[in-house]
Amino acid sequence: DTTLNFIGTSLKVDEVHFKSQPLNTGIQKYNATEKISVYPNPSADGAFTISNIQSYDLVRVYNIYGQEINTPITKQNGVANLQINTPGAYIIYVNSQGKTSSQKIIVGK
Repeated sequence: DTTLNFIGTSLKVDEVHFKSQPLNTGIQKYNATEKISVYPNPSADGAFTISNIQSYDLVRVYNIYGQEINTPITKQNGVANLQINTPGAYIIYVNSQGKTSSQKIIVGK
C-alpha cells in the first residue's frame, strides 16, 4: 500500500527538558516562611482552619477524584474556615499572587 510509505519517518518534538534544569511551569511555590497550615488534620467533624491566608487568596477544595467540592469558606484576619460534611480525603489548594500551595486533609466519621 503506497499510502503507508511515510508512516514513522517524521519525528516532531514539542518540548525538550534537561534533567540538569528544573521544569518551569510558571507556577511559583510558597516560600517556607509563607507556608499555610491546616488544622486540625484529621478532623472528626469536618471543620478546618487555614492560617496565613489573605482575603484575596483563592482557596479551593478537591476530593481524591479531582472534583471540586462546593463548600463555604470564610476568610478574616489571616485565617480561613471551612466545613466539609462528607468523610474522606481531600486536597486544599491555595493560590496567592501566582504562588500555589496544596495540603491533604482527612475528614473522619
